[in-house]
Amino acid sequence: MRFRVFPCCQMNPVAVVLLGHETPGFYQMGGEEPIITMKSKLFVMAAALGLGAFTSFADTVTTTSTTTHSSWWSERMSYQRDCEKYGANEFNLDLFGTYSHPIAKWNDIFDRSWRHGQWGGGVGMSYFFTKYIGIGVDTFFQEHGHFFNNVSGDVFLRWPIANSGFAPYIYGGAGWRDGSTVPFGTDELTAHGGAGLEYRFNRHLGLFGDVRYTWTDKSPADECLARAGLRIGLN
Repeated sequence: MRFRVFPCCQMNPVAVVLLGHETPGFYQMGGEEPIITMKSKLFVMAAALGLGAFTSFADTVTTTSTTTHSSWWSERMSYQRDCEKYGANEFNLDLFGTYSHPIAKWNDIFDRSWRHGQWGGGVGMSYFFTKYIGIGVDTFFQEHGHFFNNVSGDVFLRWPIANSGFAPYIYGGAGWRDGSTVPFGTDELTAHGGAGLEYRFNRHLGLFGDVRYTWTDKSPADECLARAGLRIGLN
């Protein structure tokens, strides 16, 4: 079957070339009227349908991606008053600032001034097997030294208070410190213990602060370290 096209609707040869069908059977030169075969007509229809389907798929992918990103952001930036904010299998990222001060011995914590200490910052990660027990690792820098000059591993025990968002905790562990922070310029091992408090706005975002006492291996003085920062749930 063939369809005859009237002169007022004659097809531009450029359009035929773009469709890839400039053949004698599709567009005839030499004064004759253009003729569109059924095969060419079906090709044009299929191309139009394919283009429409691709556009629809692209719109769906874009919408899904935007919705997923919006959901991830809203879950962490919203305040959820009555939901359970702590649970098992938590994987958290900690971003925090630090303030440290050398302490000659344990009972000097409250007898001496905390002035003239060192400011710094760090990053840590933790994983809670249950609602109450977890492990973690952190590293931080001070005014003197490199970013990874203090690395330690921790065990956490926490007690969430119902759905209030508050959870006091204790923690302890051991670590390593490079020579840039030690007066004698040699690496040393450390051990520490401390306590803190966390508050969560929802299951994925919270603030925390804690203080720990660090026993040093070679330094003439121990150290007291205070941390405060942001805790972000990654799952």
